[in-house]
Amino acid sequence: PAGRRDLLHLRPGSGWPKAPLQGRSAMAEVSAVVVLKGEIKTWERSFAAEHGRKPSAADVSAHPEIQRKYRAYKNLKEPAPVTTSTPAAPSSTTAAEPSRANDGALPGSQPRKP
Repeated sequence: PAGRRDLLHLRPGSGWPKAPLQGRSAMAEVSAVVVLKGEIKTWERSFAAEHGRKPSAADVSAHPEIQRKYRAYKNLKEPAPVTTSTPAAPSSTTAAEPSRANDGALPGSQPRKP
């Protein structure tokens, strides 16, 4: 099919993506997710028909090709973590000590006795 030509990079043996597709359009990523989900569901149904139960994580691990598909699917579904740099807290020796009135107890509770 014409729509699958863009997804040829997902063929087994060609290396499965380990991160969201860099430089690809959002539509290509959505298409890849749909294709992978369909392939995973087909395998799950086949497994259930053969074994009479849904596949467990151990069953997935025992099939490297399907395990790669699960990982690729997960990587495409989850957005890449956004990294932001936060400024370091100022290291001041004059910073106020935290109140020890409740000594770590919940608000409204009685203070601990020594």
